[in-house]
Amino acid sequence: MSPPAAATTDDEMRALVERARREVAAIPGVVAVGGVSNRPLFGVVGSDSSVLLEGQSLDAAARNPSVNTETVTPEYFQTLRTRLVSGRSSARTTRATTTASRFVSEGFSARVWPGGQAIGKRLHLAALGNGQLRWWTVVGVVADARNRQIHRARL
Repeated sequence: MSPPAAATTDDEMRALVERARREVAAIPGVVAVGGVSNRPLFGVVGSDSSVLLEGQSLDAAARNPSVNTETVTPEYFQTLRTRLVSGRSSARTTRATTTASRFVSEGFSARVWPGGQAIGKRLHLAALGNGQLRWWTVVGVVADARNRQIHRARL
């Protein structure tokens, strides 16, 4: 679904998405409902972003992989049956605990923290920073998924 043409605040958008989630979930036969900012397998869509890891120099960050960022509802990974590799589940929590949290893919985690643990690490995603340095804490690692193209997984 697309937001109304009129300007929509973040709170209005969250309320709209939540209402749609509840209404779709109430339809007989529906077993799971999740939302994502850009629909999967629709070609090259989404927001590619550069990444800065906490404690990393800008020179080192320039060698990080570009990542695809998506905003998802808490039930998204369960709906698509995307396996949680580590961390907390995406169960619905209060907004205060989810505002600065992110899930990362298994491939991304292995590439930027080889042999390490991603949970609790912090990163800045340029596409979500609005020109400001905003830190996101990794709360979960999910299995790699083919969200843009069926023949290739994307970090």
